[in-house]
Amino acid sequence: MSSEIIGEPPAITEDSDLAVIIRELYRGRVGRNQKTSDYCVGGALCHYFLRYEEEWRDMRKGTFPFADSLAYDLEWIIRDHAPELIQELFFDVADEYDKGQELEHTLHYYANAMINANDDGDYDDAWVHVDMFLKEFGID
Repeated sequence: MSSEIIGEPPAITEDSDLAVIIRELYRGRVGRNQKTSDYCVGGALCHYFLRYEEEWRDMRKGTFPFADSLAYDLEWIIRDHAPELIQELFFDVADEYDKGQELEHTLHYYANAMINANDDGDYDDAWVHVDMFLKEFGID
């Protein structure tokens, strides 16, 4: 008996990037609007990380968030899941105002990039920005 794998390799392996894992978990459920899908790419990202957060669920967060709402949720993800070094860099520094502004601009960049790509139907690009966000904040 051969030890060769027959067929396609699994989409998710233990070495997969977290963005790839999230993408696979929400495959077939991501799209451009609520009539044809359950989530946009940003909504899927937020649901993956925040679905067990009671306060987040109670706010009935949208599965197709606007940029400001998505940026707010991305900050929540960082606060809950980023390594201490990242949290310290952005949240516990003496120059809090400047770092807060830098963080806000960065989160709005990612939120807008994900939403714009998703709205254009370029889901690959939206997922690339998810991957960039996760890696920039050390979550991946």
